Amino acid sequence: MKRWKVISTNVSIGVFFLLGGIEYAVIIPTLFNFVVNRFGGSNWMYGMILSAFSFAQLFSNPLMGYLCDRSKNAKWVVIFGNLFELGGNFLYFAAPSQYWLLGARLLCGFGAGAGSAILAQIARTSTVAERTKVFSLAMMARQCGMLLGPAFNVFLKGLHFKIGPFQVDAFTSPGIFMACLFLLDELMILFLYFDQPPLSKRERDGNQTSESTEKSPIIKSGRMNNYGTGLDEESQHTDPTVGINASCSINASSDDEEIRIKKPKKKGFLVGILREELIVLLTAQFVVFFNQTSFETLVIPLTEELLGWGELANSIMYGVVGLLAIIVFLLITIISKKIEDRWLMVIGIVAQTFSLVWDIGFFGQATRHTPTNLMAFIISTFFIVSGVPFFVVSSSSLFSKLTDEETQGLTQGFRRAIASVATIFGPLYAGGLIHNLYATFGVMAGLVVFLAIILFMSFKTLREPSKQRRKTAELNEDSQ
Repeated sequence: MKRWKVISTNVSIGVFFLLGGIEYAVIIPTLFNFVVNRFGGSNWMYGMILSAFSFAQLFSNPLMGYLCDRSKNAKWVVIFGNLFELGGNFLYFAAPSQYWLLGARLLCGFGAGAGSAILAQIARTSTVAERTKVFSLAMMARQCGMLLGPAFNVFLKGLHFKIGPFQVDAFTSPGIFMACLFLLDELMILFLYFDQPPLSKRERDGNQTSESTEKSPIIKSGRMNNYGTGLDEESQHTDPTVGINASCSINASSDDEEIRIKKPKKKGFLVGILREELIVLLTAQFVVFFNQTSFETLVIPLTEELLGWGELANSIMYGVVGLLAIIVFLLITIISKKIEDRWLMVIGIVAQTFSLVWDIGFFGQATRHTPTNLMAFIISTFFIVSGVPFFVVSSSSLFSKLTDEETQGLTQGFRRAIASVATIFGPLYAGGLIHNLYATFGVMAGLVVFLAIILFMSFKTLREPSKQRRKTAELNEDSQ
């Protein structure tokens, strides 16, 4: 593929994930007031609308991934998904009631499932060595979008005019704004995104080219007689059995080639996914996203109760947290080639464990406006925000390395569906125990400890297949 096509494709992928972050940061801050103040909805309805996005992703992630596997065309899957994002955001803008908002967020969540196709394409077209770096860059693009979101909110908050019968104000403007951005992204994917052939196919084509180059002098050395055996007439007259032997050798080589072409029978999806190392990674996916969304649910009440922060202070805090996450993602892209994915996961677990134990010891008995509250909150937030990228990037990358290339879309969709389940239950759990921080942080810490135990027990299996085979070969040599 031409270099400009590769560059434009990479930019298109980055913009896709960037818009996902912007959408989250633009829609979520205004959603509560939109539901409660504009439509008079209840807190229960707000929770339903908030969870609708993740609920739709629960089904769309595997479906979009499966479509990508079947069609081998991520481009049209993303275009298909973006149509739902575009329509959902416009419906959010034009919604006449809170129930239409619920439908709008369901449509947007369904469209966001196209991310599975993008991640599958990344897994198929990147080398094992560079995959963690590429995954980190994709997730960093989303984080950049979340950092830009508040800046757009400042602009959107001041809008007040009409487009035909539709009112554009602080509540509805995020919807039309995101619809316009996804329309631009749709055009970008249509004209600037190009599906690259899988890395394995490019390697096979390269090997076939080199083999044909090596064989071509032999073919050219003789005239192509006797149905292409490459034997000249003189040699055939000298030994009449040569042609027969040549034909037999050709038939034998053809049989060998046929044997080589035959692929081993593939296991079913469920059989392939129910392996020890993959179950550990899926469990990790659930625990990390459950804890992350639970902590996010607690952040605003904690800062208001213990620090007395308002909307401005919390906005600044989110900006600083987003910047910290971007720095961590950049760090991962640098060190990922030197440190194995499983050790990056260990770094993430250690950081999260420290943060949650700290939270139990401090916030469980903290009182309002204590001078040490700010420092305690900074330490807790620093470690949990630093730990999440290490774990999410490395586990996602390792999961792609341990699963079949042909079903990357479905497996990535299944992994993201597990994350969707976690993002549904995390806020529900933390919201119900917001006044019992010992129980809230205790369960979160218990989940991380459980994850650390199963990670330790399965640590030997959590490595790239090539390294597993190399280690097995070394053990066999030592035993002999």
